[in-house]
Amino acid sequence: MRVDYKLGAVRDDEGNAMWQCHNTIEASDGTLYACGNDNPHRSASLWGIHLD
Repeated sequence: MRVDYKLGAVRDDEGNAMWQCHNTIEASDGTLYACGNDNPHRSASLWGIHLD
């Protein structure tokens, strides 16, 4: 199954951005979880994304 989300820029409260998004899943509560892996300042990270 393929789902396309057009999220625009994904940033945390400190302004850090997700650069390359892969392996996304939507939880039963509507939260999107996505892995980001190409930021040169940190290793891979898991993002929890809440849509308003």
